[in-house]
Amino acid sequence: MIKLICVAAFFLFPLASFAGVGVTALGHASQTSYAEESGTKSAQTSGAYVYLGLGLSHLLEADITAATYIADDDSAFDQTDTTMVYTYFPSLGQKYRVGVHSISAQGSNTDKGLTIFGGYSNYTPYKNNFNLDVFMTTYGDYSLATASAGVTRVPSIHAASTPPSGPPSTGGPTTPTTTTTTTTTTTTVATSDTAAAATGLSVTQVSPSMGWLFDQARYGVSFKGYFISISEKLANNAKSYVAIDETFTFNRLWGTIGLTLAQGESAFGVEKDGYVVYNSTNVYESSTDLFAKYYFTARLNADLHYKTSSFKEAGVKASNATVSSSLGYTF
Repeated sequence: MIKLICVAAFFLFPLASFAGVGVTALGHASQTSYAEESGTKSAQTSGAYVYLGLGLSHLLEADITAATYIADDDSAFDQTDTTMVYTYFPSLGQKYRVGVHSISAQGSNTDKGLTIFGGYSNYTPYKNNFNLDVFMTTYGDYSLATASAGVTRVPSIHAASTPPSGPPSTGGPTTPTTTTTTTTTTTTVATSDTAAAATGLSVTQVSPSMGWLFDQARYGVSFKGYFISISEKLANNAKSYVAIDETFTFNRLWGTIGLTLAQGESAFGVEKDGYVVYNSTNVYESSTDLFAKYYFTARLNADLHYKTSSFKEAGVKASNATVSSSLGYTF
């Protein structure tokens, strides 16, 4: 992680010398362990994130995350996720976001998957925010044979980087932090000879959210909904899902302590403002994410997450636990 930040600093430090340009570089990593019911044993990720603020109106962000997971038979599978986001602030209290998230997944139905997204926010700094985001994901090579009767389980991987969006209740441009979350899964693949006949899967998600800060921004609460529609009904899956999460934060000058709780069901969902794309048939039912962020100085910060999730993998209940961390520096 430190090596990634040093490399980014070498290239980005000169930009920070220009007036009106703000640069932040972060490295992030995670380790995930799975319960015995899952077809996956463990997963690891590492990645780097760059935040480039251009004056008060423009913001560019980019993240690349590499993941490896180990199946029960000790075979390894790799995936790389790349995310790029542009944010425009037309005035204080408003912002528009557009971005793209691409997936390169070894031996997976979701290889070359692409998510295009956009969103609008209306906010009062350090008081409240109201947001609406739309995500459209396509998997051009996805085999629709997964919806047929005779299937066997074949491992596939999902890696996702948690985005460096600032405190959700502020709404405006903030110094970001990044963590990483990894979910590895199994995908059902038909064994019949007609399996390869049809390909292509698309997913649409609409996510409204809102948040508030109280007592001079010491305490925060936010809510987010996930309304997911899938173009085809795959084995063990529905064509639509609804989920919601709630985040509670305790904020001080030295940092933040928070808790996110998620309920409902979701599959092929997008989280964390487009940085997390779930590219598997796993149906997620609930999760608990306990996190803390600490400012060593005004420029140097770190955060730590511990997240547990329960889900159905090919119809079988399973769970995992992830520890993730990040270290970032603002130039």
